[in-house]
Amino acid sequence: MFRAATKVCSGPVEKEESLVLARQIAASNGYESYISMSKRRREALARKRDPNTTEKILFYLPFISDEVSTAMRQCLRRSALNKVVSVVERPPSKLKRQLVRDRMYDRFRITPIASFAPQAEEATACVQE
Repeated sequence: MFRAATKVCSGPVEKEESLVLARQIAASNGYESYISMSKRRREALARKRDPNTTEKILFYLPFISDEVSTAMRQCLRRSALNKVVSVVERPPSKLKRQLVRDRMYDRFRITPIASFAPQAEEATACVQE
């Protein structure tokens, strides 16, 4: 979104306005403030792995449900493999697309006139868009 906001603008003033608007949209959708790619790379390189998991064998599983994840971890605990094996759950590949698609139903709109009863009294209501 930020890359598109900078590419569509011709001048530096328009570019800055577009970036400010993109930051506001991202914040209203629940994203943290924008961090540049170079800063994210530096933070990723500086991050150290948990010493408890460095010696464990990684067991990659697709995330299906919380129940399946809990059952898998219980099986590892019962077989005393939880100190040797670390479960890594991968989200579904379509998760981002699904979350973005569902965001449009999260907006609310205030309507000045809404009738909920047969008496048809005028009232203000919060209706999902």
